[in-house]
Amino acid sequence: TKQDITDFAVKQMENFYTYLPIKYPNLKMAVLFNSEDWGGRKFKLADNFQMLDAYVKGINSSERYISHSEDTAGDEYYYELHNNFTIPAGVVELCSYISSPISDYDYVIYTIAGVDTPTYVAPYTAMFDLTPYAGQTLDVRVRAFGGGALRAEDTFKIKIK
Repeated sequence: TKQDITDFAVKQMENFYTYLPIKYPNLKMAVLFNSEDWGGRKFKLADNFQMLDAYVKGINSSERYISHSEDTAGDEYYYELHNNFTIPAGVVELCSYISSPISDYDYVIYTIAGVDTPTYVAPYTAMFDLTPYAGQTLDVRVRAFGGGALRAEDTFKIKIK
C-alpha cells in the first residue's frame, strides 16, 4: 500500500529484542538483513532513523546480547511457568510473554496470595518475595489489559519449596 508503517515496525523491533532472551534463552545469534530493495519493498534499517534507533537500543538492552568478543552474556535464565511448577522460596521475578501479532497491551496485573501487582512496560516484570509461602502452593493469576479491556488471562498453581 506504500504506507509508512514505521511506528508498527519500531514496536515489533522493540518486542523482538525484549522477548528474544525470554522465549529463546539459549539462542546464540540473530541476524537481521539490511537490504536496499527486495521485491519492491525496502528493508534497510539504516535508511530509517527510528528503526535504526530501535535496533541499537535493542542490541544494547541486555547483557545477554554480546557486542564484543570478550563480553559474556548475563547469568539470568527464564523458565516457562506451568501448573505445579516448583519455585524456590525467596525473591523471584515474573515476566509475561503475550503471544499476539500486534502487541498493544497497556499493562499486566499479577495476583499472588490475593495481592494485585500491576506492571506497565514489556516484558511486564514484577518482583515477588515468596519466602513467607515456603511449603505452600499458590495461585498466580496473570491478566493482560489493552485498550481498556481484559485481553488475555491465565492462572497457574506454583509450589514454593
